[in-house]
Amino acid sequence: MSHYIISSIVKPSLVSEKDKSQFIILSEALKAGSEFVIIEKEELSGNLEPHLEKAVRHLIDIEKVNLGCRTTGIADLSSSNLGEWREAHKKFISILFYNKTVFNARFISFFPATKIVPPICFAFEHLSQKNITPQVGPQGQNLGTLIKNGNLVDWFCAKHIRLIFESLNIHSSGTTAIILFFEQEARKIIFSGRMPLFGELKQMAEKNEKLKNAFEQYNVLSLFDHWIINGAKAQEKDAYAVVGQYLYNTKNPVWNDFHLSGINPELMIEKINAGEKIYRNSYYEDKSISNIIKKIVSAVACTYITGHFRTTDESVCFDSFDRTIGKISAYDFISRHNLPVLFATAKPPSKWSSENMRLNTVEDYTILSKNLDNGQYSGICLDLYNLILNLVDVEKGIAQLPSGSGKYIKEVVVDVINNAGVKQMSYRMYSIYSILYSLKQKGMDFGYLSYSLDGNHPDTSFSLKKMREFLDINMHPKELPASFYGIDENMEALHRRAIRDNTYRLLDRI
Repeated sequence: MSHYIISSIVKPSLVSEKDKSQFIILSEALKAGSEFVIIEKEELSGNLEPHLEKAVRHLIDIEKVNLGCRTTGIADLSSSNLGEWREAHKKFISILFYNKTVFNARFISFFPATKIVPPICFAFEHLSQKNITPQVGPQGQNLGTLIKNGNLVDWFCAKHIRLIFESLNIHSSGTTAIILFFEQEARKIIFSGRMPLFGELKQMAEKNEKLKNAFEQYNVLSLFDHWIINGAKAQEKDAYAVVGQYLYNTKNPVWNDFHLSGINPELMIEKINAGEKIYRNSYYEDKSISNIIKKIVSAVACTYITGHFRTTDESVCFDSFDRTIGKISAYDFISRHNLPVLFATAKPPSKWSSENMRLNTVEDYTILSKNLDNGQYSGICLDLYNLILNLVDVEKGIAQLPSGSGKYIKEVVVDVINNAGVKQMSYRMYSIYSILYSLKQKGMDFGYLSYSLDGNHPDTSFSLKKMREFLDINMHPKELPASFYGIDENMEALHRRAIRDNTYRLLDRI
């Protein structure tokens, strides 16, 4: 029996209770030859529509269909803004709860990161608004709490002293002098390969009478505590810089997985701000610093996403839906209910370049699953259409994956052209099969081969079954026979007959 399941993605329309066509819509997937149905809902309200729930129950109880759920409207889990973090977490646990308890979904897939890179350096200053809002750590805790627990207070007060004064609306000639001195000296220390510390810089500053008088007026460490109480207000770029430094200092595994071992994030930021473009080490030889910084952002984004699975933030818990569940984490919920969660590759916001996504490459997503639970209850949904929109070379990205990383990829959406289907005897069959074959060589030994039913292309199911047939025997793409494209002996005989019958027709006319 094959380990690859042919599945179709359907978007059930909302109809009146008298109109039973929702049953037909959801059942179309079965008529198309699919073995699994994935219901795609754009908004959270889709979980609660009574007619949709009735249609789903019909499929589950009467037609014995296995269902998966795909949600495209979930808020971004990579945000550090307090309001966005809580709203995203509320939607996230709601989707987990309703899709499992109401729809009994076999898995749930969603886009974990749809936002662009925060402007943590001058090179990305144009990418987002500079709003000062309360910031949180990956598990929703006050950002200042993370700074304290990570022993980063001395570093933060030295490196981000401007943020402390400005967020508390403290302005004077004395504070301006302190800020300029700290920023200048901190930059020198960073370029020397050390971490700037508040105590060291304060001692240096007090040699200047004006700065000494300013420090007598302002107790920076006390102001830091006040900043925490005031909500740790900052820009998202500041939170990302803090979490990046925390990951670097603690040698977090995600830092190594993104090939950032030994790379100090604040040094990279200072280098690119100083106009440097190239950095060399054992992995990033002759690589642009801007690309390294994007990997730093990806590492931090992964940490925020996994934080939503680990937190037990009491402001939003499962017990708000069912008190018998208790205050458990999202990961405890999916493991208790054996509910896999698949991270789908997202397309960029319409006005932004794809290269500015927080997670972009195939490897970025596999690292996310690896760092959550090594793929036990998590996985990746490779949406080929979205990857192509992101200008990702899919085959090259797969080739660069470490051996065994294919195990994290548990669904492939094969719509390389939006809703165009996969026709028999087409080059698209070959190109998609090549991708699936490469994934299998990297360790993808089980997965859903999915396509959108919106395009109404009956050939797609047949094409995928042909691909599966040859995947099961591990046939190399260059060795595929004519039967792969549906060309059998009867078809070849008909072609030969047509050629023979028409060979001399032109001569007969002459």
